[in-house]
Amino acid sequence: MLLAFLAAFAVSALPYASSQVCSGGVMNQTYIDSLINDINTRRAALMKGEQENGTTNKKLPKGKNINKIAWSCDLELAAIKAVDGKCVTQAPNTPSGNTGFFASYDDPDYYDTLIMLSIWTSQIEAHSFPDTAIGQDSVKYDNDQLRNYANLVRGTTTSFGCVEMKCKDQNKFTSYCLTNQPELQKNEVVYEVGNGACTQDNDCSGGATCDTASGLCVPASTTTTAGSATTTTLATTTTTTTTTTTTTTAGGVLPNPGAGENTRCPQNSGMTDALRNQFLNMHNYRRQVTEHIAELAKGNIAKKNGNLLPKGANMARLRYNCGLEAAAAQFVQQCPTAISPESSRSGQGENFFRRNGIPDFTNAANRAVTSWWKVVRQENGIGMQVTFRQHHVSTPIVSFTQMGWAKTRKIGCAIARCSSDYVVACRYEPRGNQVDQVVYAKGNPCTACDQGAWCTEGALCTLS
Repeated sequence: MLLAFLAAFAVSALPYASSQVCSGGVMNQTYIDSLINDINTRRAALMKGEQENGTTNKKLPKGKNINKIAWSCDLELAAIKAVDGKCVTQAPNTPSGNTGFFASYDDPDYYDTLIMLSIWTSQIEAHSFPDTAIGQDSVKYDNDQLRNYANLVRGTTTSFGCVEMKCKDQNKFTSYCLTNQPELQKNEVVYEVGNGACTQDNDCSGGATCDTASGLCVPASTTTTAGSATTTTLATTTTTTTTTTTTTTAGGVLPNPGAGENTRCPQNSGMTDALRNQFLNMHNYRRQVTEHIAELAKGNIAKKNGNLLPKGANMARLRYNCGLEAAAAQFVQQCPTAISPESSRSGQGENFFRRNGIPDFTNAANRAVTSWWKVVRQENGIGMQVTFRQHHVSTPIVSFTQMGWAKTRKIGCAIARCSSDYVVACRYEPRGNQVDQVVYAKGNPCTACDQGAWCTEGALCTLS
């Protein structure tokens, strides 16, 4: 009765209430698929021995008995109850036997749980398990900077559920997620070391079956009835609906608006609003800083040598541009294998990504933006004067410097599926990476904004 009241109370603030999967819940199937696929992609990389251990240039050992996680209606409802049907600014008390993941920000138009999940799991790209935690039989928890990542990929975890609330009248966003395992303590096992991806049911223990597509084990207790079951399993869902309905032009397959709304740039038929928001938000998150996300504007980005880059005084908030998207779409439909010639995009910057082994368009967008940004921690590059020099041209650091180029104001992106690969490109105006110019002005955040700009909570200069 209480849960029903909370759900009814929160309808105006909770997204997706008209198409919820769980009775009394608020999340729709497409969004659930995206969240679950993101986690299982990380878990599969761990199982297969493909996950790099932070910036150590080493990979974590292959796993065994790592479960394929499924959505839990019970956990979704518990998350709704924990936030009391409201946008809250303080993390609620975590229910006994669970691990909680919390985010709260102003400006609900620019935040969603999918991006929060990306940030939580991306901890492994900047931090590492110490050698003492990596044994022949298991990898153990021994680094609090990996708290979110380690708990989300924990091998014995089977269920995950969230609530997301956007309260526009309060200008607030809240995301709260739970797993069905208590929070890891020091020296507890994150996952067992083994021979890697399962290929048959005998490779999984405890009555679990092998999902050969992901190489993960599906627990015997996982059910398959979404509407009434306690747990919604996505064992047969390896891609989101964006990969089942497509538009093909010149070889590349674009996400079709039939798989999602296309109101932002209706003249561009091969893109969805959800993907547009994902690209835009992931860029602005990294350019800004909030209480929970320390990024470029406030001087919290570390270089490869561990030194923090200076604070940024004039970092502009990016706006999405339909024309740049159209140009990027025309390019990726050709299924290119490298960045486009600069002469073909006068005045536009570009970042490029192509990979296989990615389950869907949403994951491709996530992987692309993450790969462009993380080079700052992996490559020798920009100095403390944050000036782009001739020797930076055509080096890996250019993807980071373009993403962090303060005077860039517009972005537009596109994705195409080319056979088993996903090809991603983002275009930027004004372009960055101009030789002998600064990437951004050094100084306290928002102290060098253009006239008429106001400063966001995340320290970005914003023009109306």
